[in-house]
Amino acid sequence: MLRKLCCCCGACEEGETATFDNAISLDSRRTFGALVASKYHAARAGQVLAEQSVLQDRAYWEITLEGEAKSPSLAVGVVSPAHTLGERLGNGRTSWVLQSSELPRPLKAGDVIGVALNQSDFPVTLRFFLNGKLCNELMGPSTESTPVVALHTDDTAVAVNFGATSFSQSAPSGYGGLIKSRSII
Repeated sequence: MLRKLCCCCGACEEGETATFDNAISLDSRRTFGALVASKYHAARAGQVLAEQSVLQDRAYWEITLEGEAKSPSLAVGVVSPAHTLGERLGNGRTSWVLQSSELPRPLKAGDVIGVALNQSDFPVTLRFFLNGKLCNELMGPSTESTPVVALHTDDTAVAVNFGATSFSQSAPSGYGGLIKSRSII
């Protein structure tokens, strides 16, 4: 009986597999606007949050532009617990983001925006990469941070990878995918 209770900890009986999923995903219950979100994809205009805040000192995740949007427009970064979904992003009080208009060139299908959050030093920093090349850096929040994706046009769609699969670009040294929180009780 104890082995069955501990299956999620690696003590599975023969033929059983571990029952938990370590991957962070988008939270389809925390969206705004016409945005439609599944675990790892978002489409249409609006905002969506990750299912939890960033727990580790250094985290990296990627957003890949999908489809053939005429003029894709988006924002990626983090928000504090005080952020209200739908509120303008990038105000420096409750959200810290990169707007696609700040990139060195317009986005096209297949482009990958990498986000590196460093909470191990003060001030907290957010670094943004376009296809593996550093393109922007912001002073980030000194509070709990939750990843956010905002799509500004209905024809924009993205895939989000918080570390569930291998990253398409190299994460900066010392950074890894988001770690899912676990209750040990």
